[in-house]
Amino acid sequence: MILKLRKELRRLKSRINYMDCFRGGFDEYEAYFVHIPKSAGSSVSLSLFGYQVGHLTYEDIFYLNKSKAKKYFSFTFVRNPIDRFVSAYAFLKAGGMNERDLMFSKENLLAYNDINEFVFDLTSEMIESHLHFMPQYKFLCSDASIYPQVKFIGRFENIENDFEYITKKLDIKAKLQEINTTDKSSANVTLTKKSMEKLQRLYSIDYYLFGYNLNSRMNRVK
Repeated sequence: MILKLRKELRRLKSRINYMDCFRGGFDEYEAYFVHIPKSAGSSVSLSLFGYQVGHLTYEDIFYLNKSKAKKYFSFTFVRNPIDRFVSAYAFLKAGGMNERDLMFSKENLLAYNDINEFVFDLTSEMIESHLHFMPQYKFLCSDASIYPQVKFIGRFENIENDFEYITKKLDIKAKLQEINTTDKSSANVTLTKKSMEKLQRLYSIDYYLFGYNLNSRMNRVK
């Protein structure tokens, strides 16, 4: 009951804040971008549309306009879950981008001097409490299906080629800009093997749906 109420409140907030989400680039190109935080979404949206696309989920967009959500070309970019987590941690640890990020950082990250300490206390409920930690599949799947509903899933690790595919698909002449990169130098973000294993469990659905190798980062761990 509580989860359903939270979902409805989130949808209502999205509806109020993004009633015009199909205006501008989305309607012009009959396409929409599902922006997953810390997966190069700022660079992609600004390079293609000239403005920052908010963090609406597929379900949010479907709720706002069912016919366009089905008709338009939809795309996103995903990232290795652990790399994304590390980037999100460093980004929020540094204060994030807005008041909401800063408040989350003060309330949830301030007490931790090391990322492994944070991972030790991490729960599935905690990773869903902020957009930057929320599993990627939750941005792309519908209430009716666990499988992603967008038509094209690009990868952070192959961003140049996948971005070029999207520009050709939309017939847009655009060069990918590097925007909002996270400086990890001020945060201790070296993960232990134990931390990696826990994160792989917490983000297991992302690993399964997007085909990332569970051991792809393990050989980099000391």
